[in-house]
Amino acid sequence: MTKGRSILRLAPKGTATDGETTHVVDVDVMHLRLPCRSFRISYKVAEPGRLSLTTEFLLRLLRNADGLQEGAIGQFFGFGPDETRFVVDHAESFGYVARVGGRACLTEAGHSLFSVSGDEPTLFEVSAKREHFDFDLIALAPAERRPLTQFEYNLPELDLADVEEMANASQRLVPSFKRHFQEFRFKRGGSRLEKQSLYTVDDVQPEKRFPEIVPVTVSVRSDHPAFPEANLLSWKTGFELEDRAAVVRGCASFVRAIRIPASALSQQATDCLALCAPDQVSRFIRNDVFSAEAFFRWTVRQVGELRRDRPTVRTIGNLWTDANRTRFASALTTAVERGGTPPSMMFWLRPALPLWGTTTRLSDIIEAVKNQLAPGEGDERQSVRAVMLGDEEPPKRFRSLFNAVLAVPSRRLPQGLELLLVPGRLTFVLVHTPIGIAEGYPIPLGIASVDPKVIERVHGLITDVIAAAQPVPLHCDWNTANLMDEIDAALDFSTEGTT
Repeated sequence: MTKGRSILRLAPKGTATDGETTHVVDVDVMHLRLPCRSFRISYKVAEPGRLSLTTEFLLRLLRNADGLQEGAIGQFFGFGPDETRFVVDHAESFGYVARVGGRACLTEAGHSLFSVSGDEPTLFEVSAKREHFDFDLIALAPAERRPLTQFEYNLPELDLADVEEMANASQRLVPSFKRHFQEFRFKRGGSRLEKQSLYTVDDVQPEKRFPEIVPVTVSVRSDHPAFPEANLLSWKTGFELEDRAAVVRGCASFVRAIRIPASALSQQATDCLALCAPDQVSRFIRNDVFSAEAFFRWTVRQVGELRRDRPTVRTIGNLWTDANRTRFASALTTAVERGGTPPSMMFWLRPALPLWGTTTRLSDIIEAVKNQLAPGEGDERQSVRAVMLGDEEPPKRFRSLFNAVLAVPSRRLPQGLELLLVPGRLTFVLVHTPIGIAEGYPIPLGIASVDPKVIERVHGLITDVIAAAQPVPLHCDWNTANLMDEIDAALDFSTEGTT
């Protein structure tokens, strides 16, 4: 990594009132299900047919000469009377040529063949087709279908703005199909040079519904962190996004509806953050009160990367934002380089927020730990098991990602606290709270660390939570005589090789 370079990649957006540059800071990345449907559409297309070279030149000749005697036509082509008669008869059979007073002349249909290119006659043929086309049910724009994982199927779904109107989507689909016809054609291998146009739409029949996954980046401005903004630029850009304005509005409404009171962050949670990393946090605590706004503003100004001489840094945003994924990758590289006995488990204390972890990037983080730190070699290689701790009813989607899910009574958890621990290797400690407002979007604030002392403190916190709360196993995907004994053994982990 280059020394001094910010991994937040903050984009300047203007100047704040205090004279400082305003930045946009990513605080979350969500993946939402966009309701879609397949439709069987019967339609007709008009496409250029092929004229014989002789017929084409005959039509050009008659257009320029405004009619000719058949003998003159024969002279032009070098044909005898029988050959000339055959050529004129062939063009006449299509209705493009008529014999008038012994002269061959273009009919109105013959003249119309030149309306497209001017000098070159074009014959259009109409053909009927029936195919399946996929549309989203919010913007009625083309959708993309792919197989989804169990986790993705359990992600939240965007609401339909008007359920009754969408129930009649088949009737409303015709203008949308016409508008996007060329887009569908190109995606199915059609050439942009090919002259093919939609002639009629004859029938639309709805078929199976399916979801498409839409990534939504949630960001805040450094001068107004109370107001979250949603963008879909990692999904679509340009005209494609303009055609999906209703989806953009739906995602923005979804994000704006996520609100928690500032009082939901307990002092116990901020005390835990300060206990784990006093050098990075203590300056933002006055009279035992944590100033989330001061922490946020200072971290925006002085964001840092994890380095050997800087093993702990302050962070903004969930672990799966681009900036924190970079930090996580750096921490994981350090963990691998240190060597020592690999951990058998990783632990994630989930904050009691209903929409926490609404992202496919969660599985990427878990898989990265399993791939990089799996103990053993070859056939003896064993996976690092991922264990989640959380409140009594965690969303079912987590059971497809975590090897074990433990339920902890909410009253036993520091409200608003999140801990990620790879024993003896790395840790992230976050608190979730709105900033500068009594109720709003929860912004994660905290630290990332590969410092053995910080890691040891997080070990202690998770051990204390388990010991005090006696969590109830809700899910375990491996055979074990005593899950809690195995967890205790995984947490009784030496910091060997971490100094």
